Amino acid sequence: PDLTGYEKFGLGNVKYNISGIHVTAVEFPSASISLIPGTGIKLVIGNASLTIDMNWNIRTWML
Repeated sequence: PDLTGYEKFGLGNVKYNISGIHVTAVEFPSASISLIPGTGIKLVIGNASLTIDMNWNIRTWML
């Protein structure tokens, strides 16, 4: 989904628009999975990372 909003920054507000978000890579360098009898599974992930591409712009009272 696209994201639009305002954030207070310094002396004024910044309007931001983010669109076209695409995940291009996912890494799970430290992951483990185990069965827990009578309960299900346990998944532990550490140091995960995402690489994303997106379009973005900002507007402030200065621009």
